[in-house]
Amino acid sequence: MTQGQFRDEIGLKNGPAVSQNSEDRGLVFGLPLGNFGFFASLLIAFSAGFLAFFLTTFFAILGILFYNSIGGHSMDYAAAYKVIALPVGVGVLVVGLFFFGFLWIRRKTTQK
Repeated sequence: MTQGQFRDEIGLKNGPAVSQNSEDRGLVFGLPLGNFGFFASLLIAFSAGFLAFFLTTFFAILGILFYNSIGGHSMDYAAAYKVIALPVGVGVLVVGLFFFGFLWIRRKTTQK
């Protein structure tokens, strides 16, 4: 099977698999992020915030574990949630809400 036949079978005859009638607005690494609805944008923003919170919590707990065991300190593990992970999660949530809200508003105002 040649490369051209493979491209034809998976739907890449003359270009990318993204429909050509959609504009190139809101592309991040080639992914069309500007075509989400309101609730999908909210869901993605909150999912990014939760993911950032839990990943930061995990790495903060590991950091505090090593800090306590290597340095002989007794730092409270609640600081991983309160001081480190919560501001990161809220920050990512706010940035996500602004980003996806901006894309949604731009899509609504430029629709024909």
